[in-house]
Amino acid sequence: MGLKPVVTSDIKGVDDLLRHSNAGIAVTEDPVELANAIIKLLKDEKLRELMGKNVRELVINNFNWKHTAKKTIEVFERVLT
Repeated sequence: MGLKPVVTSDIKGVDDLLRHSNAGIAVTEDPVELANAIIKLLKDEKLRELMGKNVRELVINNFNWKHTAKKTIEVFERVLT
């Protein structure tokens, strides 16, 4: 399976999540920084594989329907109590 790492803008929270999970690279709006991040991943197969596996694990464990439903119920319970 071709797992892919993430290259995204350094939005608060997203950059922390990627850094903490080692699932991708967050960059500023600088096109050179974006290009360098992509080139880094293209040149380093082991890093791509590691980040690809990490991003898949992150999504499966934290952004699946069961997890989303649980978080939604928690919010409803806080609002209704």
